[in-house]
Amino acid sequence: MSGPRWAAVDATASATDAAERALRDLAAGLADTAAQIKTTISSYGDADARAATRLRGAR
Repeated sequence: MSGPRWAAVDATASATDAAERALRDLAAGLADTAAQIKTTISSYGDADARAATRLRGAR
């Protein structure tokens, strides 16, 4: 036996869907940021290695 569908149920479902989308977007943004940070760290490491090589050659 089912009762009436309350308006609050629809509102809760909509809010849940919106929160889920927002969390997915946030997670995707965090993953992109993490990838950019890893690329930047790698680039700095490569630049440091090149600078060290140049400095050793200058002695």
